[in-house]
Amino acid sequence: MPRPLLSSVALGVLAGFASSTLAQVAAPAPAASAPTTTLAPVTVTGKADRETATSSVAGYRARNAATASKTDTPLRETPQSVSIVTRDQIVDQGATNLQDAMNYAAGVRSDAYGLDSRTDSARIRGGSPDEYLDGLRKNFEYYTSNARTDPFTLERSVRTYRINDYLHRMVEPAHRQRFMSDPEGSFADADLSDAERDLIRRRDWRGLMHYGAIFFGLEKLGAVVGVSNLHIYAHMRGQSLEEFQKTRNTTALYSVTGEAANVAWDKPAAR
Repeated sequence: MPRPLLSSVALGVLAGFASSTLAQVAAPAPAASAPTTTLAPVTVTGKADRETATSSVAGYRARNAATASKTDTPLRETPQSVSIVTRDQIVDQGATNLQDAMNYAAGVRSDAYGLDSRTDSARIRGGSPDEYLDGLRKNFEYYTSNARTDPFTLERSVRTYRINDYLHRMVEPAHRQRFMSDPEGSFADADLSDAERDLIRRRDWRGLMHYGAIFFGLEKLGAVVGVSNLHIYAHMRGQSLEEFQKTRNTTALYSVTGEAANVAWDKPAAR
């Protein structure tokens, strides 16, 4: 009976060793947890401007159109190919008319009869398209009966209404007098922006045109400050009056005159 006795002793030793080992590796008691602080809830709300078929578009991608359905419909729900050239794309391309704006539209030949300053003649996949403005078809029988669409009136007429109204009112004697005697005060009266005031101060005719000012307003301002139309044309081309006159068939100067105008047409155009 010696073996059972040895076996019992061995098991007891192993059991004691195991108990000792477990006691050595036992995890320490957890420390007391730090107190927690609960913050008050923060609610963030926002509202993005909903894009419509006639609203401004940020970037080159428009999402809505009224071309196919005559209703404000998302393009993804329109079962028709619709190409939209946004204002940002027109500006970035430097387009000054619809022919330039449609140069990169798929399937469009924007200059069907070559460059033409009288009308916009385009072909879409070989056909003659109807032209609509603000949802209404423009009169189109012959090119001379269709007024050309000015891209500067698209999405810009509202933003530039203030400065165009200011320039147009140069026909009013009281407004002219106020401008000539205290231009800064007249700017403040009209609530012109800093950019608009700077353009008028510098007589930046080209900058005013790019900003969206109508030329009929520019020539009124020119008459008041003593600058002829030809001076304005020369400035827009980056030329002196003499250089510009060499490109014309006649060198006659002309302008819209006003009571407060002090026309000094022999002076160089303001730049």
